[in-house]
Amino acid sequence: FMMYYIGYKYLEIAEKLQIPIGTVKNRIHIARKDLKAALQVYAPAGADRAGAVALDEPEQD
Repeated sequence: FMMYYIGYKYLEIAEKLQIPIGTVKNRIHIARKDLKAALQVYAPAGADRAGAVALDEPEQD
C-alpha cells in the first residue's frame, strides 16, 4: 500500500515502520507472489503471464 498508493520508496517505508529495509523488501516480495498466485485463477490455460492477455476481446462487426 505505502509503495504503490502513496509512492514511498523501500527506505522510506522502513523508516516509517521502524523495521529493516530487508524486511520491507521481503514483505513486498511475498505480497507480489501471493497476488500472482491469486490471479492465476483468472489466467487462460497456458498463459505465462496473466497480465499479458486481454480479458475481453472487442466485438468484430
